[in-house]
Amino acid sequence: MRVWITKFALTRGILVAETIGEVNYSNVVRVPKHAGYYKGRYHNGYYCDTEWYRTEEEAVAYAEKLRDAKLKTLRRQIDKLEKMQFGEGTD
Repeated sequence: MRVWITKFALTRGILVAETIGEVNYSNVVRVPKHAGYYKGRYHNGYYCDTEWYRTEEEAVAYAEKLRDAKLKTLRRQIDKLEKMQFGEGTD
């Protein structure tokens, strides 16, 4: 079965892989180790139910949701930094 892995969506993108065996009772899927290659090391090849999807459309929608949440967090951090003041008379 082909799956779309979103575990590294914000750093590496969406990975596409063929599974080894079937999805087990807890929605854990196993893929060849090369499919989880990340930052010079191999991922263990197991992905839980929130890290993979059966269709590309579902994976893209989830990755966009992750991206939007990350952008929201970064905007809050930027706003906080812009409001900071340094020098005399500031806390």
